[in-house]
Amino acid sequence: MHSRHPAIEGHSLLYMYYDDAVAERATEKSDDERITECVAFVDRVFPELAGHRDMAHVTRWPRAVPMPAPGIYRKMYEVRNNLDANRASRVQLAGDYLSCVGQNTAIVHGEKAARNLIDNLQT
Repeated sequence: MHSRHPAIEGHSLLYMYYDDAVAERATEKSDDERITECVAFVDRVFPELAGHRDMAHVTRWPRAVPMPAPGIYRKMYEVRNNLDANRASRVQLAGDYLSCVGQNTAIVHGEKAARNLIDNLQT
């Protein structure tokens, strides 16, 4: 949930972003087509939400830049430092929550977690 647009109690607010390759192809699609695709994805990933959508809105940006809440970079830095301090643990965390957004971030931190596990299991 984005802090500037909180959902009312008992509801969720989901944001869907396309990666560059999909976004380029999606520019020709209508808002209704985009919504249909996104709803199908959410229903597949979160089946408990199927049929409970209140509304949908499409915003089209030629370029987008994440606008994180104040203090988020500091908190992410603290989390990354805590993970680095615990790299010998058999439990490793990875994901895009270690940066503002993105699959690339998830991949980088996933690979780092995998390397840590391999190193830990070999010793």
